[in-house]
Amino acid sequence: DLFACMSVVGMSHIRKVPWEDAPKPPAPKPRAPKLHHQLHEALAAGNEPIARELLARGANPNVATLRGLTMEYVVSGSVSLEMGRALVAAGFDLTKRWQGYTALQRAIGFDMVDAVRVQIELGASPTYEDGFRRSPLALAACRGALKCVDFFLGLGADTKEIKAAIRHAERRLAKPAVPIEPRELRQRREALAR
Repeated sequence: DLFACMSVVGMSHIRKVPWEDAPKPPAPKPRAPKLHHQLHEALAAGNEPIARELLARGANPNVATLRGLTMEYVVSGSVSLEMGRALVAAGFDLTKRWQGYTALQRAIGFDMVDAVRVQIELGASPTYEDGFRRSPLALAACRGALKCVDFFLGLGADTKEIKAAIRHAERRLAKPAVPIEPRELRQRREALAR
């Protein structure tokens, strides 16, 4: 083994090997954070001028992070409706889903009627169906979001949509919310009943 020989005898009488003269690889350059991460940080902090600058520099508003979609900062009230319009103008897709739901559908799920109104004003479709083919009205009825149901009925839903919403609400009410009992408690209860 050449390495063992060099360590015992030394390198003074052995010819240099090619890898000893090889240049050192350059140190990796530090990576700049991606623009969409910076955009999410600016929106979370409510810093609209920086968010607008990042959009002008080419930040993609459609990239979701662990926090969600960029439009959810508008929905939550971290930034203004004007920033939402800037996101839409920069190319935000109002039909983009994160964890299976659009920002409009997520707002409906939490019965946030103001956020729903903002999304509709920005151009979200009040008839866009979710993954289970439920309209926003039916989704609101299924989730028990009464404020959103009133809002969508005020928009002038057709009878087909209203009937579907009623069916979803009936299914929701037909399934009682029974908590799952742990096995140990069930076994104790059954033992006491004997």
